[in-house]
Amino acid sequence: MAITNCDYLMDSSLVPDCVNPLVAGYEEEALLLNFDDIVSFECLTDKPRGEWNAVVRKVGTMGYPIKMIGATPFSGTVKAGVVGASGNRTQKTVQFTFADAGLSADNKVDILHNGKFVVIMRPLHAGSDAKSKFEIIGKESPLRLTASAQDRNSADTNGGYTITLQTTEPHAGNYLWDTDYATTLADYEALKVAAVAP
Repeated sequence: MAITNCDYLMDSSLVPDCVNPLVAGYEEEALLLNFDDIVSFECLTDKPRGEWNAVVRKVGTMGYPIKMIGATPFSGTVKAGVVGASGNRTQKTVQFTFADAGLSADNKVDILHNGKFVVIMRPLHAGSDAKSKFEIIGKESPLRLTASAQDRNSADTNGGYTITLQTTEPHAGNYLWDTDYATTLADYEALKVAAVAP
């Protein structure tokens, strides 16, 4: 789509890709980063809008995996258009189960209750350009908690927490992509290690 001087002009068809059919769902792991630990998102000048090749962090900071095991991990993670008086936006919801309980778990939940976050989700579908396996949510406006619940008797969570984070951003999608899938996966994995000075 061509976006020039705030003119939104469609320039391609909206039809299914029968060669690369859509696959629903997410991988079992996502990555949570503190919004304030991120210095910048870098991209090359010739990249399309929404494609970022690096996440630059403060020295010593790292991302933290969120792991969900099951048939439909991150069920409840959705996007929806929001109509506004001066422009429309996209509301993004990240929902996951934190399968732990007790003091250590509660201390982590306190941070989730009050912090600002970016989450990198891993959709199963790579998109027609094969560049959409690492979706960045919270880049433009941080994710914040909108709901949490713990039911010690729940068979769905095994007594853990259901956490819901939400943000509203001006763009429908932002993605991490660096050269090819293997390089991007390595970049993603490197985010789990404390950042060092360049």
